[in-house]
Amino acid sequence: MEFMIFLMPVALILMAWNSRKSGVVATFISAGAVSETTARKPASIGKLHPDFVKGAARRGTLVDMGDGRYYVNIARVEQRKRRLIVLLIGAGVLTAASCAWVVWRMWG
Repeated sequence: MEFMIFLMPVALILMAWNSRKSGVVATFISAGAVSETTARKPASIGKLHPDFVKGAARRGTLVDMGDGRYYVNIARVEQRKRRLIVLLIGAGVLTAASCAWVVWRMWG
């Protein structure tokens, strides 16, 4: 039962790691849509679900030009990346502390 305590931080780490590798923002960056002049429509990039595009625009990582074109707000993406790093470090510290607690309870 004690080993269950560190599963939540591990799950957070895995979810964060998976979310950074793919997604709407990564697709727009690879297409070069990083400014107002290079904004693209989601249909011209590939098969992107409209709800995911709207969600990224709601989070502020994509900027809606109003005519169906979007571009990546690089400053917001970097801010979210820094927040993710802090989350991962915190989850790692929590995992290490919970593992140390389990070892202390078992052999201490």
